[in-house]
Order: sequence, then structure tokens, then C-alpha cells
Amino acid sequence: MKIKQWGEVWEEKMKVQDEVGIIHGTNSSMKDILNELKKDEKLFSKWLLPLLPKKAKILDLGVGPMARHSIMFSKEGYAVTGIDISKTTLEHAKKWAKKENQKIEFIKANLVDLSKIGKKYDLVFCTQTFGHIPSYLALIALNQFKDKTKKNGYCLVQFWLEKEKSFLKLLNEFLYQVGFMIKKKFKKTFPVNCSAYTQEEIDDLIKRSGFKLISQKGNLFLLKKANQNEK
Repeated sequence: MKIKQWGEVWEEKMKVQDEVGIIHGTNSSMKDILNELKKDEKLFSKWLLPLLPKKAKILDLGVGPMARHSIMFSKEGYAVTGIDISKTTLEHAKKWAKKENQKIEFIKANLVDLSKIGKKYDLVFCTQTFGHIPSYLALIALNQFKDKTKKNGYCLVQFWLEKEKSFLKLLNEFLYQVGFMIKKKFKKTFPVNCSAYTQEEIDDLIKRSGFKLISQKGNLFLLKKANQNEK
């Protein structure tokens, strides 16, 4: 039995599911995604964008099929590059960017190997994606992010937090897994990696990768390159 590469899994998943399914799963809707984007716009306009120069260069890692954050940044006048591991996802992203009349550069690449990206950026941005990177590659990914961040630039990463689970949470997870086992008997399903970390593990990853934490809002971590004497 051939073991599929990570990119192959997402490529196949993208061809079977629509944009909503890829971004939020089959239990969500386009309305949910757009409402979430409005909340992101409000948060980032107050918390993140004031830190960036007017013509900042932004690298959006895991751009997704709607390129929603790339488009959001592009509309603010920033030069945006969107990265994704799936060719089909990037094709969808290009259509959404064209629909919104935004010029965005799209590149197919793996987040744990950004060697083909020759530039450095004022902001390296990765939300709703880092949790899909296997945990044993987390430090490698963060080192790649740091390498593409300018000396005085920022990196925003959304980690999936591991929290103590209530009985109800555990029950919901069990029922989800049972539903998944039943569903895959009748239709194509795509089990994907979900890596969660404790606060202590995240703090350690940040320090070991050469970043320093500037601020945190929930599971969003705003980082900056640490000076040598700050590591």
C-alpha cells in the first residue's frame, strides 16, 4: 500500500470538497467563514496592521482556496504572497483574488521547506494551518518562518492549544470519531493531522526557533525575531 505524501492528501481533498469543506469542514457554511473573516479584520486592524510599514510585504502561509486573508491584506495596500501545498487550492485562490481585483503572488510550497521563497517579509502570517503540521516538524516549520521574516519583521502564528478536556468535550470527540468511522463507509473521507500544544510547549518552540513573543490573543501568537542575547 502506497503511503500518500501530505501534499497529495490535501490535493485530493481539495478536488472532492468545496472551499467551505477545506476551510472549516463539512459542518460549516460560507456564512460562518465570512463572519469569522469580519472578526479577523476587526482584530488585525487594531492589533497587527498598525505595526507594519505602509508598503509591507506579507507572506501568507497556508493561503487556502479563498485566499481570504491574502485578499484582506492586499486591499490594505500590502504586497502579498500566498503559499499552499495544493496546486488545486492555489487555482481556487487565484480565482478569488481575480474576482476581488487583487494582485497577489501565489507559490506552491511546503511550509516545512520554504527554500524556493527568495524574499524576506515584514509579516509572516500563518492561521488555521499550523495545527495541520505534524508536531515533530513544528520546530522545523518555525525555523523556516523565522528565515523568511525580516530583521525587524513580525510572525503571527495560530497554534492549536491543548487544554484540559471536560467530560462533555471528550464525549463529543468520541461521537465525532464514531460518526467519521460510519461516514467513511459510504463516502470519501480525509483524516488530516491535528497537532495541539500546551502553553509551555508553545513557549519552548518560540524560544528554540529564535523568536520572542510580543503579544498573545487567545491562540494567536505575535512573534518577532529575538536578538542573539535574548535567546
